[in-house]
Amino acid sequence: MREFIYKIAIGLEYLHDHGIVLRNLSPRSIQYTSDAMKGQGVPRIAKLNKAVILGPGEYTFGHHVEDAYLAPEVVQNKAYNHKADTWAFGVLIFQLSA
Repeated sequence: MREFIYKIAIGLEYLHDHGIVLRNLSPRSIQYTSDAMKGQGVPRIAKLNKAVILGPGEYTFGHHVEDAYLAPEVVQNKAYNHKADTWAFGVLIFQLSA
């Protein structure tokens, strides 16, 4: 499970480094594919249809994921950035560890 979480974290970091905010990170937005070369499954972040690209200091509005994964600022209809994805990732980790 640790490797699964690590690979999702690396993918999320890559997207955030390029200014991409997913806005819909949940178990439904992760696909588990098989890597025949390594003989193991590989998690992939999918469903980028709600993603936006934000520049430094920019924010977005609206919620596009189940309520359980919403950061407090999203629930309060406030502007948010990539940190809302980080919140959703924390909820995902909590669920996986339960």
